[in-house]
Amino acid sequence: MGSFLGGLKRTALFVVKNGDAFIAIFVAACVIGAEAFGEPSAGLVDTAILALLGAISIAILRDRGKSRNLDDLKRLAEDAVSERPYVVVWQENHWDLLDRQNARVTCVEEVRFTRQNISETFLWSNGPGTVERVRAKWRRSNRDTWVDGKKIDTLAVRGGTKEVFSFNDEHGRGDVLEWCVEREIRGQFPDVNEGVAVEAETKSDHPRSLRITWPPDARPSRVEIREGSRPARSLRPRTKNGRSYVEEKVAALKIGEIIKIDWSW
Repeated sequence: MGSFLGGLKRTALFVVKNGDAFIAIFVAACVIGAEAFGEPSAGLVDTAILALLGAISIAILRDRGKSRNLDDLKRLAEDAVSERPYVVVWQENHWDLLDRQNARVTCVEEVRFTRQNISETFLWSNGPGTVERVRAKWRRSNRDTWVDGKKIDTLAVRGGTKEVFSFNDEHGRGDVLEWCVEREIRGQFPDVNEGVAVEAETKSDHPRSLRITWPPDARPSRVEIREGSRPARSLRPRTKNGRSYVEEKVAALKIGEIIKIDWSW
């Protein structure tokens, strides 16, 4: 008896939960039955069709509500995967190799915060060379003046260096700003075969841009790019103001995937 009542309860809950679908089925059956066994008036048919459309509309709105809930859960999961408190709207990376010993590395990105009460961020890097100068800055839009970000700590972690910066302000979910870090590095590219890499630490709304500019007297002989797990492909350097450069835009990277550009010179 208990199992019968339990089954009856589950059936009733299913009917209540999907009542709009059952209404649509009932109205459609009534219309078909009336057409088959009688001659219903045009007004009755129109009323039945309107009722059917109303039931279908309720079902569609209910499914849209579920879809929004799933989208919210998806955003929460992405935030949990990323250690960054923001997503990247766009990002530009430039390695300006002034000569074989000195390079200026710049990363500019527009970020949209996904968490509340954020007042600091960090930059992680590894590889040879000595960082001789770092400047971090931010602004709300390209119409505003840059505000300096203060470096508050440097940590040796994960085989590299983690530099922590303060915004000197607090930002919340939905806030958008441009964030720029410029570094002057000496001795970063000492070998014949060299390369640079960018890891997708967050999702990005638009393609990431990577640009490398070589010194006038040190043109590369081979350049190739590798995007995530996809096969490497060759790049053909172009020339501007007597210097060779490549510039690539890369989209659809998953969090944790790495873009690498290797060259020989």
